[in-house]
Amino acid sequence: LKPVIVGCVALLCNSSEEAELRHLGVAPQHRRRGIATELLRVAADHAGAAGFKRLTLAMPAAQSPEGSVFAKNGWVASQALHRQHGLAMHLFTYELAPNAR
Repeated sequence: LKPVIVGCVALLCNSSEEAELRHLGVAPQHRRRGIATELLRVAADHAGAAGFKRLTLAMPAAQSPEGSVFAKNGWVASQALHRQHGLAMHLFTYELAPNAR
């Protein structure tokens, strides 16, 4: 079998306490198999091991935060919409467990 990349995740260091989830992607033919959930877990584990206290992300307001892979995995959406590069965005936060650091 030839190895195939089916998904990826990228974090950006914003401060000594916070990293931002900048990208989460899963190839269309591999979606709905738990890959995004696993990528989020690996990203959180990596960030915790690096000493970060929380992860954040911004998602376009055109997408509903309820039912998103983020909400299903413990990320909390802010109540207010925020503007980023002229676009309305939902902001999510994921607090890392103290023992993960």
